[in-house]
Amino acid sequence: DLLDERDPLLYELGKLLAAGKHGNSSSSSTNANLQPPAPAAAATAAGTNSSRRRRVGAVLQDSDHTPAAAGVGAGVTGGSGSSSSHWCCRYRGHVSLKTVKDVTFVGPDQTMVAAGSDDGRLYVWDRYTGELITALRADRYVVNCIAGHPNLPMMVSCGIDNTVKLWTPCLNQPRPLDRNMLFSLGYNEIERSAESALMRTGFGDMCKAFSKQRAQQLLRQLTQQQGQTAAAAAAAAALCTQ
Repeated sequence: DLLDERDPLLYELGKLLAAGKHGNSSSSSTNANLQPPAPAAAATAAGTNSSRRRRVGAVLQDSDHTPAAAGVGAGVTGGSGSSSSHWCCRYRGHVSLKTVKDVTFVGPDQTMVAAGSDDGRLYVWDRYTGELITALRADRYVVNCIAGHPNLPMMVSCGIDNTVKLWTPCLNQPRPLDRNMLFSLGYNEIERSAESALMRTGFGDMCKAFSKQRAQQLLRQLTQQQGQTAAAAAAAAALCTQ
């Protein structure tokens, strides 16, 4: 069995996952890719939108390994073992083990990324930082399909149950993620790790001791990644002010 769903480790892991800032595929990056594009760059965004969509889709299909630890990344082709793979932001907290999930840019100027999940939620992240903005209960089972309206602040989702849901903003600011949601984020990450271990080893059993060890390892990795990202952003800001 995995860790108990109310284990404090999962709550701490969920907080780190929701905060985003998981770095990028370049250990020497100054995180320029994590900043919103300048107006001049935005003018050319339409021509590269399909490329970015493929890149984000590949990131969402990435394993629980980080490029620094495992020497692999998620590239635009979706391959995890290519040394030429590059990604500029990672979005975490969801779980995708059962079916293929849609991923799409949504919001004003496509500043958010949305994807489905096996836990029946529709996840929405900040495009540039990877911070989880909200996780909406969108299906009784699994959320598979998502599409954003080309002009209006709307998106539509569907999954395994027999409903299609239309979403539109009703608040000036998203509600803070509650404790239950943070526990779920941590549990999703451990569940992904369990499936990854199964695929690598062929063993179906993952004892609580192993899942606890993995949770502790992830806590260390995420804390380190966020520290490196913050340091790189501070260095880039200092260069801009010189």
